[in-house]
Amino acid sequence: MGDVSDLTIKVLEKIHREIRGTNERLDALAERVDTGFAQLNGRLDQTNERIDKTNERLEHVIVMIGSHHSKLEDRVDRIEKHLGLT
Repeated sequence: MGDVSDLTIKVLEKIHREIRGTNERLDALAERVDTGFAQLNGRLDQTNERIDKTNERLEHVIVMIGSHHSKLEDRVDRIEKHLGLT
């Protein structure tokens, strides 16, 4: 009966060691995943900042184009009136 108990204990100890090893690998993996997400979040923040700056520039350009278009329309209207086209 002693041999069976000793064998059972050895098997359980081996299982215990393997579980510890698995847990250590899982902890390392979790750390890598956390680090990766932190880096990804940082990159997304930078991308969002660049998009916001681009949107601001585009809005400025749209305002400039709208103003220029309005001035051109006024000019065309004056020329058409001067030429008697309207």
